[in-house]
Amino acid sequence: MEKDRYEDIFWAVYDAGYLAMEKHKVNLFDIDQAKVAELKEQGGIYLRGKIKGFGALNIVTNNLEEAIRGAELLMIVTTANAHSSLAEWLAPLLEEGQVILLNPGRTCGALEFRQVLFFCQKQKDKFQ
Repeated sequence: MEKDRYEDIFWAVYDAGYLAMEKHKVNLFDIDQAKVAELKEQGGIYLRGKIKGFGALNIVTNNLEEAIRGAELLMIVTTANAHSSLAEWLAPLLEEGQVILLNPGRTCGALEFRQVLFFCQKQKDKFQ
């Protein structure tokens, strides 16, 4: 992303940039290969507005397992209709103690996310 194209940056990416700027280790995942390539080339996220600076990202990837490995907090920022699929993808990858924060989490997506995780765990236990 060029420094002049801030209008297209969603607040989720802005938050990732801010956390990275504050020296937190930030891994960013996206299924869009072009976005991943662009952020990898840039090396991080430029912030402009009330908060200005550059947040260097630890990992930028389209590999979900790589993105969440060892992470303490998973901030999931997507539409509520994607929560179910994402929960299914994450279920076998989650590590003990990882905290998940859903945005938005107000549209029953959090309930659906939890239910899918629970179901996936039950299925896993059934076949072990």
